[in-house]
Amino acid sequence: MERVKDWTLADIRAYYQLHASLLAPHLFGRLVRTYPPGGDDVTVSSVDAFLALVDTGVGGFAVPPHRLDDAPDSVDRLVVHLRTGEGADIATAAMAAQAVAEHLATDGVTAVATTDGADGFILLAAVPSQPLDRARSQVDLIARALAARAPEIATTAAGESQGRVYVDTSATDPTVFTPIPYSLVPGDGAGVVMPVTLDEVSAASAGMPLDPEPGDVADRLAVWADLTRQLHG
Repeated sequence: MERVKDWTLADIRAYYQLHASLLAPHLFGRLVRTYPPGGDDVTVSSVDAFLALVDTGVGGFAVPPHRLDDAPDSVDRLVVHLRTGEGADIATAAMAAQAVAEHLATDGVTAVATTDGADGFILLAAVPSQPLDRARSQVDLIARALAARAPEIATTAAGESQGRVYVDTSATDPTVFTPIPYSLVPGDGAGVVMPVTLDEVSAASAGMPLDPEPGDVADRLAVWADLTRQLHG
């Protein structure tokens, strides 16, 4: 997946200022971890507070699947990260993401898919606040079923992902932080956690290119609006 090269601090600030209204709602009511790490996790209660963080040089934003006003060991989102191992590519990740999304749908759960800023995908699903054990049981069962049915493309073992996709369900845990939709992913240039349609995921699994860049957000909004709006309840 392509990354935008040679982004400056000014470029990053301009991106976040342009799209603040899209990102900020994903942060409200949760602890927020910023990248590169700049100290303690914080809370964000307004777009202005979000922009104040951006002005400190923050490159990316991540949150847990847990709201501050819920029980400590509870979650209100299911999160599955499809991480490509060495030798795997985005088409393999897309096959795994499509399968997980279909499994969730049979459970009555609608997933929102995003890229992860590299060659993988993140699936997010809003659910009623529930104990972690119940949520992890649901996503772990799906991950194990996929790995058993298609071991050539998926595994539940991080150390066995060469040529395959690691189906990482650990982010469905109130202590784990996942980059939010539309966040930049600092690194070698700027990747982006871009919401994509499940049709795009399906097409990518068949080999169609899928390489959204930060500059594509406005055009994508014009076509599909905000694909993550269902996550806000």
